[in-house]
Amino acid sequence: MRENKKSLISVQGPAQFIAGYIACRWCEEKIWCKNNDITLLIYDTFVPTENEILFQSSIKEIANISKIENIIFINQVDSNQISRMHYKKSILKLKEILEEENFDYLFLARDYGTFLTELLPNTYPKALKIEYGDSFGLVGNQKYLDLSFMELLKNPFTFLKILLKKAIYSHYHKKFPFELSVLTMPLVWDKKYLTDKELVIPNMKFVKKIFDEISSKLTELNSYCETLLNNYSESKVYLLSNLHNSGFCTFENEIAMYEEIILKTASSGQVIILKNHPRGSELMLSQLKERLEKNFEIKLINDKKYSFIPIELWSTIMNNCEIFPIYSTSSIGLKYLFSKSVILTLNTKMINKYLYSDKQKFVNEGVNMIETAINKLENWDCDSPLWVKSNN
Repeated sequence: MRENKKSLISVQGPAQFIAGYIACRWCEEKIWCKNNDITLLIYDTFVPTENEILFQSSIKEIANISKIENIIFINQVDSNQISRMHYKKSILKLKEILEEENFDYLFLARDYGTFLTELLPNTYPKALKIEYGDSFGLVGNQKYLDLSFMELLKNPFTFLKILLKKAIYSHYHKKFPFELSVLTMPLVWDKKYLTDKELVIPNMKFVKKIFDEISSKLTELNSYCETLLNNYSESKVYLLSNLHNSGFCTFENEIAMYEEIILKTASSGQVIILKNHPRGSELMLSQLKERLEKNFEIKLINDKKYSFIPIELWSTIMNNCEIFPIYSTSSIGLKYLFSKSVILTLNTKMINKYLYSDKQKFVNEGVNMIETAINKLENWDCDSPLWVKSNN
């Protein structure tokens, strides 16, 4: 009988869970060939406090269908409390919450961007550290997260607050490197990021099998999709982004941009479905509906029981509607999973018109990444990165 190993998958959202779960299952079945007891940690979700419970419930709904032994949620209040402790006490507290002295494998997303993400490798330093990527494969570069002299000049208060916190609470932590990258769709912002670590890409059939296993069991979601469509099989679905909340543009400009895109791509009187971003603004969604309802029949996906679930699991919608992702790596996932021709709408002219000038280059690069990756999917060897930023 094979010895059971222990894995911890840490996630900050539903899409991360699926990416981490695929990575863990692939390692378990194809690399380690060992039984694996999986603990899921949900933390640092970055949604408003009033939505935290619903957000983690959406992750749990997907996870409960899967092969997960234990699910633990750390809310933002508790997370902040842990971050204010002396570092050694933070580690002891995290072990107490997770109820495990050791893990064999530690699955993290693409960076060390939050305190708890940094804390996990320090809590379990002997675990094999594996990155699974955000959005099924997006990875960055650690140097972008390090504080610099320029950052001090731009944000002196934030910089000094971090230094003061380190001095008072002794938050001196080690930065453990990832030892393995298991990326479903490897999208790499810096080719140096994969240096000194092995890149593993799960088989496409295996990935689709996992999605099918989960999607087919989300019976309430599938029924909701049927009700939403109500025989309107030619509906257009617009996947909204989260640009204002992410600091890319004003509230008004984000609404105006969506309005322009929809007026250009939908016919008057047509049924259109608006799906809010999981961390998007409800006020923005309602105001956009008010602007559009004189020209279209508007349906909103704003029930948080469903709207937090990644669009890649909405198979009924995917198979029956035209999809317009607005600045979303879901564009790549939908092509990958459904061989679906999604319609990309964001271009340089719109980016320059609606976004802050200091964000335009970054968003243009993101749009270029999405377009390049989608085009490469047709002849991708499934063995090398799907996209690597070229000017490194």
